[in-house]
Amino acid sequence: MRMAAKHLWIRYVWLWFIASAVPSATAQPVESLNVMTFNVWSGENSRAGRDKLVEIIQAANADIVGLQEMGNAEGLLVAADLGFNYHQQSGGDIQVLSRYPIIGQSPANLGAQIELSPGQNVWLFNSHLSAYPYQPYDLRDGTLPQDEASVIAAANSARGSQVTNYLDDMTSVLASGTPTFFTGDFNEPSHLDWTAAAAAATSRSYDLMVEYPASKRITDA
Repeated sequence: MRMAAKHLWIRYVWLWFIASAVPSATAQPVESLNVMTFNVWSGENSRAGRDKLVEIIQAANADIVGLQEMGNAEGLLVAADLGFNYHQQSGGDIQVLSRYPIIGQSPANLGAQIELSPGQNVWLFNSHLSAYPYQPYDLRDGTLPQDEASVIAAANSARGSQVTNYLDDMTSVLASGTPTFFTGDFNEPSHLDWTAAAAAATSRSYDLMVEYPASKRITDA
């Protein structure tokens, strides 16, 4: 059951300061940036496992990575193997890795400021929202009324306050116009997926059109 549940979650994955040997930002502006979101599923404390994570990040040619479900000690080791800068966020199992210098954090430490070149910065906010209650399971199991309003209310109850914390923490960043990325495992379907067309394409009665609130609030912001 754990494996099946995790596969469903991954379907809806979105994207103290440690000194390192990574060079300082280059003088030329960066014109291309690869941002990666990576749920590593409860971290990896074996040498072989960390090597595989490093291999995946390198294969993706990622410049900045939002990690979820990674322990601090293991995250530091992965960053060291990559030669990346590392930042531990509030929330325990979420971190930011970057080949560029990490020069600041948001007030609640839910986001990291990254310097691509002198005077050229971006922000990465990275999340791991609550997994349960998971509304598609509750619809399937008949423990949630089969209507959109009930599903939205349940999703807001499960993750709404966490989304509010992120949006509050990035208010000044968004107002500044600085390029901002939001990675993470939302543990909630996307409002862009569960449309009327998607619901009509399935024969299962519990597959409803739902404007799921987490992704809707974030894209609106």
